[in-house]
Amino acid sequence: MNAPSPQGIYRAMVEEDGMPKLGAAATMLGIRTGKDIVPDSNAKVHQPAFRPGEKNGLSCASTVEALPQFSLPVEWGGLNNRIAVWRIRADCRG
Repeated sequence: MNAPSPQGIYRAMVEEDGMPKLGAAATMLGIRTGKDIVPDSNAKVHQPAFRPGEKNGLSCASTVEALPQFSLPVEWGGLNNRIAVWRIRADCRG
């Protein structure tokens, strides 16, 4: 990968039937309650301030280059041989 990736929301996940696999694991499309998010006493979730090693929400990045190497596919210079990278285009965000 040589050219910078377009802006968007990127996430590395396992593929299943051509789509991100659903589930409550770090490499699946889903949130792990108590790990990725912590609901308040009213069961509401608030955007956390990013703190390394703490509960920071769903892992994603604004460019492919910003994803950690361990989450990139091997063919893109990463370390993971069972991951695909998915993107939501910047113009599709609400």
